Amino acid sequence: MTASSGLAAPTAADRLDADGRQVLARELIRPIIWGGLMFLAAGRLDWLSGWLMLGLSYAVLIPALTYLARHNPAVLNARRRMGPGTEPFDKVFFALWIPSGLGLMVLSALDAGRFGWSQMPLGLQALGAIVLVAGMVTIYWSMAVNRHFEVSVRLQSDRDHQVCRDGPYRFVRHPGYTGALLGNFAMPLLLGSWWGLLPALGITVLFVVRTVLEERTLMAKLPGYKDYASQTRFRLVPGVW
Repeated sequence: MTASSGLAAPTAADRLDADGRQVLARELIRPIIWGGLMFLAAGRLDWLSGWLMLGLSYAVLIPALTYLARHNPAVLNARRRMGPGTEPFDKVFFALWIPSGLGLMVLSALDAGRFGWSQMPLGLQALGAIVLVAGMVTIYWSMAVNRHFEVSVRLQSDRDHQVCRDGPYRFVRHPGYTGALLGNFAMPLLLGSWWGLLPALGITVLFVVRTVLEERTLMAKLPGYKDYASQTRFRLVPGVW
């Protein structure tokens, strides 16, 4: 979820717990699993673009998770599973998003790593690397300032849900989604696959629909969100939407 209260200093009761440690382990292992699938689809290990993407992911992931564990452990503790009261539309979103993301990775690897259907300029691949880092930084920046950045969309009445106006929330109302979309387009660019941009477009549609539905939920249920939306005009892209 994207809109919530800002950070207070962690207290003795607000430290990394067993759930948070499992989330840390899951986040650290996930790129290895996805990377394994990527190289399996590519059919080889001597694929520089694949290793570059994996290396850049960990270059951002490790310091970001270290910071979160020290300064915003609550967000990690709450991200092990969907919270109670998750909106039904969000369950549908995850059922579509997860296989779409996997399809993006596999198709890009089959294209650029195995069959060479695409011929992408090196400059675009370099742009993909920059955008990948920017997207990941945006996501973790959002998590760093937002103690209620949960996995799913719900009103977190059990966690004193309030509106966050800090960090990237000053520019767009759903910066975590902005970062995710940047990453979705960056991956096929970095790997060198034009075909991988097709599922990236489909994922963009999913996030736009999720944003619209989440906005309705927050407008109706989260006190102060209407005022925040009137001040922070854009949902995902500054100056556009």
